[in-house]
Amino acid sequence: MSKTMWFVIADGAQARIFANEVEKSGLKLVTQLKNDKARLPGAKLGRDKPTRVQESANSGRSAAEPHVDPKDKEKLRFAHQLGGHVEEAAKKDKFASFVLVAPARAAREIRAALGKTARDRLIGVVNKDLSWVGDSDMGEHVQGFGRRLRQPRVFAHLFPGQPVPE
Repeated sequence: MSKTMWFVIADGAQARIFANEVEKSGLKLVTQLKNDKARLPGAKLGRDKPTRVQESANSGRSAAEPHVDPKDKEKLRFAHQLGGHVEEAAKKDKFASFVLVAPARAAREIRAALGKTARDRLIGVVNKDLSWVGDSDMGEHVQGFGRRLRQPRVFAHLFPGQPVPE
């Protein structure tokens, strides 16, 4: 089994996956996934006017709101795409464990999309948006997660020479 730990940094429209191996220090970008449609305004994704419904009691018509906002639908589609990607990688033993870093809503949707193999390797979820952080600065942001996830020894192996969080 691999000794690699993944950090899945995501939001509703993009994800970057970083790997950190015990023998090596520092994070390495593994892959990047994007859904450009989820960044578009909702009006460009679907109808900008609500559909019309015929009343059964009279000849009047009224507006009916769509059941799912088109933008939310795209974000949910992306969460399933990301969950499937992580599940396939888990089945191929590309990582031993991973941390999901995403805003709360996106994290819930991504966790729901994970299969059993990936869920078993998930060691923690950090509800934080780090999608704006550059690749070279990501290590500084994730090394403090050991304290939040109550697994400081794991992070001490991954980031040698750094102080162990209490």
